[in-house]
Amino acid sequence: MKKLLLTWSACLTLYFGFGQVSFQQAYAENPMVPSGLLEAVAWTNTHMTHLDNTIESCSGLPSAYGIMGLHDDGKNYFIETGLIVELHSGITVQQQKASAENQISAYAITFNHLMTQEVGAVGDPTNPNAIQHVLHALSEIPDSGMVNLLARDLQVFSILKFMNSPEKAQLYGFTPSHYNLSAVFGAVNYSVLSSPRIQFTPTGIRSENNDLFTANETKSNQYDPAIWNPAAICNFSSRNGVAISAITIHTVQGTYAGAISWAQNCASSVSYHYVIRSSDGQVTQMVLEEDKAWHVGTENPYAIGYEHEGYVNDPTWYTEAMYTSSADLSRDIVNSGYGIPPLRTYYGAASAVGEVLGNCTKIKGHQHYPNQSHVDPGINWDWEKYYRLINNNPAVTTITSATGNFYDTGGIAGNYQDDERALWLIQPSNAQDITLNFTVFNLEQDFDHLFIYDGTDSNAPLIGSYTASNSPGTITSTGGSLLIEFRSDCATTSAGWEANYTSTPFGSNLPTTNVINSGLWQTQDFSIDFIDNEAQSRIAGRFYLVAEKPLSDNDWRSNGSFGFVHETFEDNDNNWIPVTGTYAMNTGGYTFSDSSAWNSNTYLTVDQSDAFNYLYEWNQTIMGTGTDQRAGMHFFCEDATQTNRGNSYFFYLRETDDRAQIYSVDNDIYNLESNIVYA
Repeated sequence: MKKLLLTWSACLTLYFGFGQVSFQQAYAENPMVPSGLLEAVAWTNTHMTHLDNTIESCSGLPSAYGIMGLHDDGKNYFIETGLIVELHSGITVQQQKASAENQISAYAITFNHLMTQEVGAVGDPTNPNAIQHVLHALSEIPDSGMVNLLARDLQVFSILKFMNSPEKAQLYGFTPSHYNLSAVFGAVNYSVLSSPRIQFTPTGIRSENNDLFTANETKSNQYDPAIWNPAAICNFSSRNGVAISAITIHTVQGTYAGAISWAQNCASSVSYHYVIRSSDGQVTQMVLEEDKAWHVGTENPYAIGYEHEGYVNDPTWYTEAMYTSSADLSRDIVNSGYGIPPLRTYYGAASAVGEVLGNCTKIKGHQHYPNQSHVDPGINWDWEKYYRLINNNPAVTTITSATGNFYDTGGIAGNYQDDERALWLIQPSNAQDITLNFTVFNLEQDFDHLFIYDGTDSNAPLIGSYTASNSPGTITSTGGSLLIEFRSDCATTSAGWEANYTSTPFGSNLPTTNVINSGLWQTQDFSIDFIDNEAQSRIAGRFYLVAEKPLSDNDWRSNGSFGFVHETFEDNDNNWIPVTGTYAMNTGGYTFSDSSAWNSNTYLTVDQSDAFNYLYEWNQTIMGTGTDQRAGMHFFCEDATQTNRGNSYFFYLRETDDRAQIYSVDNDIYNLESNIVYA
């Protein structure tokens, strides 16, 4: 029995390219710029993308440019940071726009000058309070009003948090900082800046721990998790009795902090009910739902609008946290009595152009309304994902008979109804496959759809989506389950479908294997014959393990040069090679005890080829009471001495939050491939 306590860190690779070289050169030439700051500003403002600021925000928010996200047209409200950088660096706005390297250099020179002024020529450029002051001086957010002060601190908070991250430091090649953000912002303000849930009173903002923020703001009384930062009164108006009947999804074309600030500018003539942050889904409410925010032109009177931080051409802004938070908000609104059915969420293909949808669709993008010139949230917004998050608990009818008929909700003689979402799981016991045959099929074209999945739920492979008279015909599953989902819109029904199904049962006989050899003990190379008898048992794959041991040993071992591993740790003969950490044989286990090490590593050499399938089986025990405890195994490692084993795969069990994860590693950078909740 093998016990492993092996830990690694995890991060999601989002960008790695020319910016790495440019950052290092900029640091070398500007010693007053602390390690990681340039990457942190670029990530916070643009997700490392060199913006050309040609796509205008649908709210009129001033467009940033370049990899550092500077501004050259603040529309008489935002500070034009690009011109400040030009003044200090001598690198013009046009030169900054010409290449990311130019702008990185310009920003570094400017920061170097301002930091020298802040702390003196021999001062400490890593002082977090000095960094905060310089970042304030380079922020586009105006230095006026408590809301703007909060927006500016949100921006600096994100930058310093990035600089503290060991995962980001490893990914981008800088030395992580260890700033105490509570000390930088004060325990009170830190509690507000970092908390997804905030309490507000007439005398100020309070964190979950009842700490009072210095800004005088009020809690949203309409959506409990949201921060209440009201837009300027000049930027919204009354609905004049028009009923709320729709939700509009926007993309800021800028940052969360920038959107919050822009709605304070009377010259913008823009506002939105809610703004949602990319990194963690934090929500700020700026206009009461009963008031008319100015976000979708002629359609403002009946719509509630959300702005999502980011840019339409960069999908990295649309994070899981943002989708989940936005969908939670939408569920709250549809349950608020406005008469917006959650099933009226658009679930079609994303596009980069305007596409007017009818009044049946109540939750949709800016690009889907009439009389619009903007196309957010654009081609990268996952509408099917958003539909499922809003409609996150559908009822499923399970059918267990081996054969039968299958009809729409109207039965054999009637039509289905409007506003339906119905799911059926055909799952006979002991079925190896299911054949479903449609003899009648008629749905409203392009508005009503039938989805068929090859498995137990809607995350299984989609066999097809069908509408109009495009019948599925005859479908056979690869396993013992088929999920069928039907969605109809708010108008026009049809006859639906008639179908029948059959299932093929598994055989009842177990497989058997005979091993034929010439004797019990062998001291030279020898051959063995295997004879498998399937007897309708449907064997999907065969695996075998060859192991040997001297008579005097307890431990069976395998020859790694032939692709086998067999390890019970019964004897003290240790074939494992430690790279980081200290390991010990201990009563049939191999123990690593330093839980503070973030990337322990011990390995065994095995020759394997992608021409074969391999089965890995091991026992591991995670002990102790630390946070973020995890352990697992790398396999198919190119170089076991590298930080992430070169090119490889690895499997994690995360004890702290009960998850099983599979990662792939490409050029020593790893990506999460599968994330399963598993107790």
